Amino acid sequence: MKMNIAIVQMDCELGNIAGNLAKTLRYAKELRGKVSLIAFPELSLTGYSVKGEFYKYALNLESGEVAKLKEASREVSLLVGFVEEGSAMKYYNSYMFVHKGKVANVQRKIYLPTYGIFDERKYFASGDTVTCFDYGRFRFAPMICNDIWQPSMPYIAASDDANTFVVPVSSARGGLGVGLSTRKLWNTIITYYAMIYGSYVIFANRSGREEKLNFWGGSKLVNPLGQIVSEAKGDSEQAIIGEMDINLIRQMRIVLPTHRDNDINHAIRQLTRVVKRRQARI
Repeated sequence: MKMNIAIVQMDCELGNIAGNLAKTLRYAKELRGKVSLIAFPELSLTGYSVKGEFYKYALNLESGEVAKLKEASREVSLLVGFVEEGSAMKYYNSYMFVHKGKVANVQRKIYLPTYGIFDERKYFASGDTVTCFDYGRFRFAPMICNDIWQPSMPYIAASDDANTFVVPVSSARGGLGVGLSTRKLWNTIITYYAMIYGSYVIFANRSGREEKLNFWGGSKLVNPLGQIVSEAKGDSEQAIIGEMDINLIRQMRIVLPTHRDNDINHAIRQLTRVVKRRQARI
């Protein structure tokens, strides 16, 4: 099985849900028939720096804006970032998979960064579940930005048989200070997880500027061999298209069978031992 996917390196306007939604629907219209799935960046409907006004831009799954995405998804499936208002009036940095007229999956960001220029935990509640979903023979695992920096997250997803990591981000230049290259670190992480788990990685970053943030783009599709299938040129807004092939996943997992050899029960036993040791020290 093969699948064509698009990544939209979108320049999102802070707080302009109507404008960002219109742009999302425009891309859906332009790309339908060319791809099966379109991935947008983190918080693509709102912009990143919502801060204390997060609740003003929150949507629930019955919102009119979501209804328009559902309608568009009848012709092409969409992965869209948004501020979600949950049923318990908690607010999340979320990423929805809209497919065949329905919201088929919602991933809530679990590891909210509170370092460098980031203070997400001040505004958002943390998700608590890694949610994978199937589309044909591909099993997707959304890892919202900082989530994939936590080694346990891709491990859990891979243990749940994910073979495609979707990584929507809002990564700006200088996000970790002048001593570290955010771009270099991201490229290393993407390549590592693609190869170690024999999986595709869909990396969807922002473009444009927002307050003091300058997003560096670099969106790309990386295959299980760690090779770039398609990549954005520069940091401007653009859509790129790449093909995913299930046979390449099969080939890599035969050559490097880390997925086959993963012993979940061993991990559970060892983590249980560590928890007991920590509790004994309290």
